[in-house]
Amino acid sequence: MAGAVARRVPTWIWVWLLISFLVTLWDSFFVLLRPRSFPGNDLAWIWPPYHLYIEVDHRYKDLNDGLGYVQALLNIPEALVALYAYVKHVSGNNSSAWGYVLIVSTMTFWKTCVYMGSDAVNGFKEMAHVSTFDFYTLYFLPALPWLVLPFVILITAKNQLFSPPPHTTPTNNNNKKKKAN
Repeated sequence: MAGAVARRVPTWIWVWLLISFLVTLWDSFFVLLRPRSFPGNDLAWIWPPYHLYIEVDHRYKDLNDGLGYVQALLNIPEALVALYAYVKHVSGNNSSAWGYVLIVSTMTFWKTCVYMGSDAVNGFKEMAHVSTFDFYTLYFLPALPWLVLPFVILITAKNQLFSPPPHTTPTNNNNKKKKAN
């Protein structure tokens, strides 16, 4: 790691991590509590937008889909790592906070790549029934922040942690000695 004292993690990253923390837990519990979370059941009121989304991405309503279930389980440690990064931040341990920001951003980015990549290699069969417009507006575009922001954050965190400290000009002790004589 770089020898310089790490600067504080910027507010925009904490805003994203808070949004990510809340959404990933909300999403996880929708999947983990199925079918009770489905429209018409006793917990559906907690997830009102999902009545539309499960009609776009059938993986969310397929109780036998293992990838969706594993993704929901992986959301929980991801959220906990984000929380721990914030604990490190408020305790003033900036280097550790950056380290956990790097970890959680990498987790989010690659989990999203695996989920969307699985859909892509399967020909988006879970979405074959929707129009191109619905595919882009209800699946692809809403997923972009889960790829772009974690990627930008992980590059930012990597640079903060592993870049050399800014170059400083060393003082020339020989010049000081000559002036003293």
